[in-house]
Amino acid sequence: MRPQACNKGYAHVSSHHNQIHVSLAFSNYANLPGTMTQGMFPAAAARILMDPWAADRNTARVRSSSCSFVGTALHNDGTEAKLHYAGIVSCRKIINAEATNKVAEEKVLAGERKLIKECQPIYLPAKKVGARYGMILCHSSPIVREVWDKADRHL
Repeated sequence: MRPQACNKGYAHVSSHHNQIHVSLAFSNYANLPGTMTQGMFPAAAARILMDPWAADRNTARVRSSSCSFVGTALHNDGTEAKLHYAGIVSCRKIINAEATNKVAEEKVLAGERKLIKECQPIYLPAKKVGARYGMILCHSSPIVREVWDKADRHL
């Protein structure tokens, strides 16, 4: 993804008018190589990818998000966002995000998102939970039924 050539649109939308984002003169005065891309661009890039992929376009599943801006990008630099599935903890899917400045090849954003994930029942041995529990579970869970049918076909 490549941000707009000028950060003034982002400044207007976010009401964040820090001059290092919009004024080359101020950026030069601060010894920066140019106007810096506002953090909302790489954050938005990561989110644009994350919601459809990780949350199935259902933002109600998002339980927490965090991100840290760990580098800089100029407004002409391209940004590459990558998502990594990190696992499941307490029925929450954890996705890590990273945005990289493609020109400088440095990470500019690191983030994590936790989403509600439907947890499926776990099969327990019948001796522990009572007779016929396996059949009850098989009839109540399509996933268990699918595994059961695959096992039957294999035998």
